[in-house]
Amino acid sequence: MAAASGAPAPAANGQASSAGSPPPAGQAATGGDGQAQAGQPPQGDSILGRYFGFVPTTFTARVPRDEMTYGSRRLEQIFAAVKAKGRFVRLFEAYSPPSPQTAQPTHTIPYETWLAVNYKVELTCDMKRSEFHSIGIQLQTGEIREQFQEWIAPRRLTPRLPARVYVVPDKLTLPRAVLFLEQFMEQKLARYDHRWAMNANIRLREEHNRVRDYYEALLKTAEPEIRAEIDAQYERRTQEVEWQYRPRVQISAINCGLFHLPASNGPLS
Repeated sequence: MAAASGAPAPAANGQASSAGSPPPAGQAATGGDGQAQAGQPPQGDSILGRYFGFVPTTFTARVPRDEMTYGSRRLEQIFAAVKAKGRFVRLFEAYSPPSPQTAQPTHTIPYETWLAVNYKVELTCDMKRSEFHSIGIQLQTGEIREQFQEWIAPRRLTPRLPARVYVVPDKLTLPRAVLFLEQFMEQKLARYDHRWAMNANIRLREEHNRVRDYYEALLKTAEPEIRAEIDAQYERRTQEVEWQYRPRVQISAINCGLFHLPASNGPLS
């Protein structure tokens, strides 16, 4: 006789439990599609996960970015590094040997040496003007060339000595070449129009007279205990006027380098 409809039927041997029963211990729970989702790490039970659902566990690293404009700190650091590490260079003009079919086995190219110095000239008084001069001197002949940087800019340069190239020995030492360049710069600046310096001296005398008249009148009416302080102020102001208005020419070397170029360039124009 069949069992009552309200009594549960016993599970058949070898069949799984009903859908509502929990899985036996040791067996993984299946997903909605009946397959275990292997390889997916369980979502952590975090506050963000409970309130906002899925929370990514991997984040993209922030890429550092600096805005470089004139006056920015990063640009000043780059300028300082270039100024510190690029003050002295030694470069060769790149040379490509001809094909082996046309070139002789012992064919070599002589290179001559140029010493190039970039000078900064400052004409200073209560106003200021700056100039940049690129001067080069040939260490074999002593020839001096102005605007050396513009002349050498189109050339292809390398820090290594090219193949089949030898450097002609110098006839001028570096100290003597530097002396020639300094004399050249002095002669060049001596030909300038120096009326700006004469006008600056006039303004210097006028400013000295104003400062003297002011402090002399102040000292006549000052109390004895504060005259020493006024004298110190007068001395400082006189030095400031001298530094501000006195005309002067300052020359400084920004950077320099040795450039080895083919001697077959011919006469320089």
